[in-house]
Amino acid sequence: MLTFLLFPGQQSSRLPKPAFMASLSKTATGCTADAAVIFDQVTVNDRQAYDVRYGSFRAPITGTYSFSSSLSSIDVFRVNLVLKTVTNVIGYLYEDNPNGFRHESTSIVTHLTAGDDVWVACVPGTASNIDGGHGGLHSHFSGFLVD
Repeated sequence: MLTFLLFPGQQSSRLPKPAFMASLSKTATGCTADAAVIFDQVTVNDRQAYDVRYGSFRAPITGTYSFSSSLSSIDVFRVNLVLKTVTNVIGYLYEDNPNGFRHESTSIVTHLTAGDDVWVACVPGTASNIDGGHGGLHSHFSGFLVD
């Protein structure tokens, strides 16, 4: 753990806590089983821990993190997504509505070790028509270091 010594009136040069917010800029279709959903519209990315190329967050430091994700879909029979790490599924998003617009969300708190990755992935055997656009308000993925 780093310790910073500050003199009276001196400001801390500590880095901000890791935090990110990313959303879909357009509707995602054809999600492949176990493939990451690429949330391509990044509005917050403190510590640059979210990698838009892969749709994943890499914990820069060990600690307790909070993640949330929401998905909206239109006219699909089933969309099933998971929040996962390399070794575990840590959250689910399940939407089953054949008629019209549907919105689901989940939030989880988990402990990560520096270097652990977290992403949202498609579940095999489910359709995918995840609604994007609308200013990134319909489907998104976010997280931050709690402690």
